[in-house]
Amino acid sequence: EMMNKNILPNHTQFTTNSNSFISNPNFNESYNKLKERLIDLKPTQTPFEVKLSTDKTEYRIGEKVNFFIETNRSCYLTLLDFSPDGTVTVIFPNGNHKNSLISARKIYQIPPTSPSGANKPFSFIIQEPSGLDRIKAFCDLTKPSPLKLTIKNRTDYHTIKPKTTKGLNDLKKIIESFPTDNTSQWAEAYKEVFIFEKNITYMRGKKTIPILEKPEKPKDMIGTFGNELPKPNNQRAIK
Repeated sequence: EMMNKNILPNHTQFTTNSNSFISNPNFNESYNKLKERLIDLKPTQTPFEVKLSTDKTEYRIGEKVNFFIETNRSCYLTLLDFSPDGTVTVIFPNGNHKNSLISARKIYQIPPTSPSGANKPFSFIIQEPSGLDRIKAFCDLTKPSPLKLTIKNRTDYHTIKPKTTKGLNDLKKIIESFPTDNTSQWAEAYKEVFIFEKNITYMRGKKTIPILEKPEKPKDMIGTFGNELPKPNNQRAIK
């Protein structure tokens, strides 16, 4: 089966009070600052090691992506994806893998090649928007995910939306859950991947990244099975 996820999916506007759309520039600036703070968050002293990797560092829209996690201590993993559009998706835990505890000295592939128990096979497929995608892993020795995940079924993922009060509060809660003092019982890892779209050249410093062809039928990575997305209205380049 193919689990739709974007690094990141198309997002609908929330209509409830807690998730209502916010147009205040100061509010949106606060969200972006918290998001960047979360990406940069590190403990003063690291009690153990976390390794985060992907099968490639550069992807084109429509390709599959796999994440690999390894630690030297058993811990509770929270894996976040930061999309170019500002949305943050909790990749792990998710509707298909709700238990976030991982064992020491074992390489975990997300999604797994051989799901066990009630877990079903699925894939992550790269989707618009193109640009820089950032992945952050947090592992805590004692506490599971700091968020109360809104997961309806096994195909669902918790998303943190920009321009919403709930999104802002979710970012604050994660940051507060990982204090940077010397008694920290958590560790982190960070990874960047680049997503390409046809007819765009991306610049990373002095290096020009070659253009890759866009597949005929790009699909998202989280949402509903196999849904195709409309052609994006705009394109994005990395500076």
